[in-house]
Amino acid sequence: MALTSAISPAHMLSSDETAACFQVWPEIGLGVQEVEERRQLYGMIQLPEPPPRSALVVFYTQFKSILVAILFGAVLIVATIGDLKDAAVILAVGVINAFIGLFQEYRAERSLPESAD
Repeated sequence: MALTSAISPAHMLSSDETAACFQVWPEIGLGVQEVEERRQLYGMIQLPEPPPRSALVVFYTQFKSILVAILFGAVLIVATIGDLKDAAVILAVGVINAFIGLFQEYRAERSLPESAD
């Protein structure tokens, strides 16, 4: 099976030329026997699983939201005004929000592979 034409690069082939190179009939696809032969020759086509993100990375992503940036901007403004108690409360709300988001997202990522089975 030639993957490219001798004249043109692969990306410049028409759909008919590409089908001819792969010996495929677009209207009907491959026959069962051809599928089995190609599986034996090339193996199953599977995308690699991305590595799971660590809890630290998930926690970091919680701070990328524009709303969290506004919260921390409010902390800076309130702290410069001199109301440190309000600044501490707003900061605590932001950190608690990040931990709740971490918990939910980390659990969701861990449950996805289980639901795919």
